Amino acid sequence: MAFTTWTALRDSMRADFASGKWRTKVYETGDTRIEYQTPQDFLAALDYVESRAAAESQSYHRRTYARNGGRG
Repeated sequence: MAFTTWTALRDSMRADFASGKWRTKVYETGDTRIEYQTPQDFLAALDYVESRAAAESQSYHRRTYARNGGRG
């Protein structure tokens, strides 16, 4: 399966994790191929993909801070 969007990859990874198929799959993003050996590695990658998918769908909110100092 060719990489299309982070959201599609997130959904695929979630489904594969729920079914246990993540152990036998290879995920690709562009020129990068990734295979996971442990559930911890897979979950860490899924967390990253979820943040990219959220940013892609613009539901991701980064922390913002008030500007220091007064006016001009």
